[in-house]
Amino acid sequence: MDGNINTLFANLATTIRNVSVAVGVFAFMWGAIQYATSGGSPHQLEQGKSAMKASLIGVGAVVLAATLVGIVFRALGFVASALQLLIAHVVGSQRGQELGKAGMIGSVVGLVAVFFAPQIMSTVHAAFGS
Repeated sequence: MDGNINTLFANLATTIRNVSVAVGVFAFMWGAIQYATSGGSPHQLEQGKSAMKASLIGVGAVVLAATLVGIVFRALGFVASALQLLIAHVVGSQRGQELGKAGMIGSVVGLVAVFFAPQIMSTVHAAFGS
């Protein structure tokens, strides 16, 4: 039952993230259309730019939140894998040691990948920021 609840929440979080990013992309496209069809009107130009900036900030916030959650879960996974490795070593379980090592490696790879997120966000900000 616990695995089903975890799966349910993971699927729900993924769905919310995906829908939020899709809404942000459509908001950006709407702002781009406003900007492109402004006909030189300063008011419409500003509305289009504001919509595009707001959508980028919104998508960035969603991605950042997902990244922070990923960091926390990877860190907890690393600790759990380290404990599994330690316990398996104490009781002499070869399979447990292999699983613990694999979990720790996966967690480290995930943490390293997640730490590239600030670089990606700063690149996006530099490209589209004011």
